[in-house]
Amino acid sequence: MLHVLEELKRNTVAFERAVEYTGPGLKYLSCDARFAISNMATEFGDIAGAFEGDEITAAFRADPDAVYAETHIIDLSKVEHQGKKLDGVFSGACTTAEDLILAALVLEQGLKKGYRPSIGGKRRVTPGSLPIIAKLHRLGLVKFYEQAGFEIRTPGCSYEGEIWLSAIENLASTATVAASSIEMKIKDPRELLDLIDPEKYKEFLEQWFDQADPNNPSFLGSYLPPLPPSFTGSINYWKGAGVRR
Repeated sequence: MLHVLEELKRNTVAFERAVEYTGPGLKYLSCDARFAISNMATEFGDIAGAFEGDEITAAFRADPDAVYAETHIIDLSKVEHQGKKLDGVFSGACTTAEDLILAALVLEQGLKKGYRPSIGGKRRVTPGSLPIIAKLHRLGLVKFYEQAGFEIRTPGCSYEGEIWLSAIENLASTATVAASSIEMKIKDPRELLDLIDPEKYKEFLEQWFDQADPNNPSFLGSYLPPLPPSFTGSINYWKGAGVRR
């Protein structure tokens, strides 16, 4: 890893990136060596390190006679939690666009059935970047969020502000979030998911990954709130061990 750092010249070359290791040399590395190298990728600023899958990683399984302290079997088909009332819903991530596409299609089916956001509450969606918003526009999916009462927020990885810390107990798939946003209570999305044409969803995914980002930035600035020309107010800060004014 030190040699890699020497080759790359700087320890921030992978800042905000994921690093993938690949090539014919992988077959000479054990799984333990791969764990160590992936973990040390943080030395040049990465978010995550991963090795391309091969027969060595495929063989990394628990021994047939492995002994466990406890074993639990969870029947996922019985995991249901419907009807709980909500005062707001949020959908977004910096890692995937597939979920945003699927949620938009769930909302489309709800709108076709005549569902409307008649119940109050905040509905927000935060795509991971400005190019993602632009792609959602070009695919005609943003309108379903807007018609269903969602605000398109400034791109990011999460809900802005401290409210996220107090709402983290209710985590769900984006399809569940979309279905639940209609009446502001947790709703099984399968009723609407079953109405989505799988080929249509597949087509959207293919278009998503085939589209090159255009030079026209017409959508890129439309959801960034403008900064005020000036503002006044107090500044609060914490003082403690190791904290300087």
